[in-house]
Parts: sequence; C-alpha cells; structure tokens
Amino acid sequence: MHLQLLVVAVVATLTSAVEFRFTNKCPYTINLRGPGGKFICDIPPRQTRGGNCGAKVIDGTSSLFKHTASDQANLLEFSVKYGKVWYDMSNIPPGPDHCTSYEDCKRHTGGKSGFNVPVDVIPTRHNNGRNCRKIHDTRPDAPDAFLFPGNTLKNADCPFDEVLDVVYCPGGRLRG
Repeated sequence: MHLQLLVVAVVATLTSAVEFRFTNKCPYTINLRGPGGKFICDIPPRQTRGGNCGAKVIDGTSSLFKHTASDQANLLEFSVKYGKVWYDMSNIPPGPDHCTSYEDCKRHTGGKSGFNVPVDVIPTRHNNGRNCRKIHDTRPDAPDAFLFPGNTLKNADCPFDEVLDVVYCPGGRLRG
C-alpha cells in the first residue's frame, strides 16, 4: 500500500511540473536558445511549441531561454525550486561590470543592447497580479525587465504546476 502511494505521489509530481509554452507572433522564425547559445528549437511565425520546446525543466533547474545565440539578447531566466518556478526577463547588456542604471550600462558597454525581441511571459493557471504575474518586455528599457546588475525586485514566482505562455512579438507587428 505504501509503495502505491509513493508511486502516485511521484507520478503526480512529474505531471505537475512547470511548462513553458512558446508562441511566435513575429514575421520571422524564433531561434530558441539556452545557456551558451545551445540550440533548443525553431518556432516559425504563427506557431506554438509546448512542452518546453523539448528542453529539460525539472526541480533544481536554473536556466534561460533567448532568441538567437547572440549575447545581445533579452533573457527569460528561470529557476525551479522550493515547489515554485521563479522567472524574470533580463535586458542587461553583455559585459556591464558594475553599472548602476540602464543608461550607465549602455555607456559602459559601448552601446551594446541586452534586447532583441519583444516578449510577454504570462502565467495561465495562478496569475494573481502580484508574485505570479505577467512580465511585459517589449523594449530595451522595459520597466518589467532587469536593466542593470543590482536592479532587484523584478522576479516573479508561481507554483510548480504553472504553465507559462511565452509570446514573442506579442503585438505581432515587427518586421524581420
């Protein structure tokens, strides 16, 4: 009997893991990458890819998703731990050192950008508008995104069974 309960608990945990579901409303293919520019999948225009686009996302995972292998890309950063998924968007330019504002980072990095595509991250199950909330990152200096090191309090977190819709070009009007 105890073994049956253990099996049910393990199966319930595995089936309730966080899912990132990617939708591309851009007129060009989203080339989804992970840390180090590792290829994950391509998402053609007007397509959706569920199941984390094949990426392994389990308890203890800390990783990121981005469009293209470039270091000049906004990052959807996430960690899965303590029964939650923690997530944020980072538009911090590469090589910022110790800058103290978005403009300071641009000057310090020679005008590099940490943004290359508009993104919305939308919780579909537990959105409460507070800690489990939509992140709207549609410009390089988006208020919802991390803009410089030490720019804190931009993280969001939801229960581990959340499904997060990640929508590229949420307005659907950008050119390739």
